Amino acid sequence: MLSLALVVFAFLAGATAVPTGDHDLARLNMLGYISPYHKAPIPFGVAKELPNDCKVDQVMLMARHGSRTPSFELPLIKAMTEQLARASDAIARAKLPKELVFLKKGYQTTLSEGTMTAAGRQQILEHGKFKQKYPHLKVDGLLAGDIPRVVESAELFAKAYFGDDWQTNPAASISKIAEDDVTVSWITSFLTCPKWGFETSDQDTAVWESIFLPSISRRLNKAIPGLGFTDKHALGALYACPYDFADTEKSPWCNVFSDKELADFA
Repeated sequence: MLSLALVVFAFLAGATAVPTGDHDLARLNMLGYISPYHKAPIPFGVAKELPNDCKVDQVMLMARHGSRTPSFELPLIKAMTEQLARASDAIARAKLPKELVFLKKGYQTTLSEGTMTAAGRQQILEHGKFKQKYPHLKVDGLLAGDIPRVVESAELFAKAYFGDDWQTNPAASISKIAEDDVTVSWITSFLTCPKWGFETSDQDTAVWESIFLPSISRRLNKAIPGLGFTDKHALGALYACPYDFADTEKSPWCNVFSDKELADFA
């Protein structure tokens, strides 16, 4: 029997860059769907290695894309930086705790909207090592949701796996699947479910934000009299942590929040 491998760039949460330097992996892993990439824990009772009398006949590699910049979160981050600029005099006067001293030099965001970062592209190229781990398997297909950063990820994987001439290799052909409320697809099956909508989750999120964000905005406003942060500004600062990190592998905001605040955010 011919061994096959299917590579799918499906509707999965986007990972952020692998933590390095001063950032604590355990804390950054509290960031839910925008946590840095990390290996999943091995379930209890399951061996990491295959028994000697077993072999791999088929593998499905599922990914979404490499580290990306924010999408719907970007306006929140920009609004937060604009408020910081308006409060620059208050920041200059304040005696800041060490985790906020970076604000004395000003904080600006250069994040674009919804594109892969350099680190994200490198992550996808690393996925090409899939071929080294399973050299006896042949790729049976490449599927990608028809979103620019997802298609780009599939193309980068194909280049890493098949080589620079991947575009002329029939096995590297990428099948694009629309991500909309019309196309029935197991990649985005929820979008065509008539009883499903973002409204419910958005309402639940708003309720939770009204519970955990006020204490954060109050704490920051107390630390910097005249800062004028609203709960939405605090949310923008929370988003700046993982997305700065996805872009440059560092963010001063990650050290501003406690473990509990990051866990509540997730």
